[in-house]
Amino acid sequence: MHDSVGHHLTAIRIQATATRRALRGRTPAADKALGTIADLSSSALEEVRALLDTLRETSVEPDQEDLGELAHRLSTPHLRISVHRTGHGPPLPPGVSRTVYRIVQEALTNAARHSGATEVEVRVRRGRAAVAVSISDNGHARAGAEGRGIRGMRERAQRHGGTLTAGPGPRHGWLVEATVPIDAPPEL
Repeated sequence: MHDSVGHHLTAIRIQATATRRALRGRTPAADKALGTIADLSSSALEEVRALLDTLRETSVEPDQEDLGELAHRLSTPHLRISVHRTGHGPPLPPGVSRTVYRIVQEALTNAARHSGATEVEVRVRRGRAAVAVSISDNGHARAGAEGRGIRGMRERAQRHGGTLTAGPGPRHGWLVEATVPIDAPPEL
């Protein structure tokens, strides 16, 4: 959110300032209006930054430890979701843990909305160097154009140096597989 809003507010300020300089002295009313626009956009950007800092301090992001709760929340009498974990080690870095959670969250949402599945299996395998995640369902696989959800999952994995594939499973349903390195610094 900050990237988008911040970019637009900064662009407004830059355009207002540049136009004000180009018109300096020609029209006092335009000069005053453009100065006000530049000042207001700068103030708004500072307020957005302060609000986001406050939200970061007070919010608790879900992470891979919350997958059981997520599965329980999304399960219905017609959709059974199971989570299996293997491997262990020290706590995952927060960014990696949140990435695993968000990938699973999106894959489960897609399965519930689009696949007609009655069962979804989530497997999280913790290794020394990476976390491997697979989400498979017994629904109807429809190959097609990649949507925003899959693209977003892939970008999350890649941000941490990982990979993600998604498509029809080997026997039935849909399969999402991701590998996220544990110690790779995230790309900014």
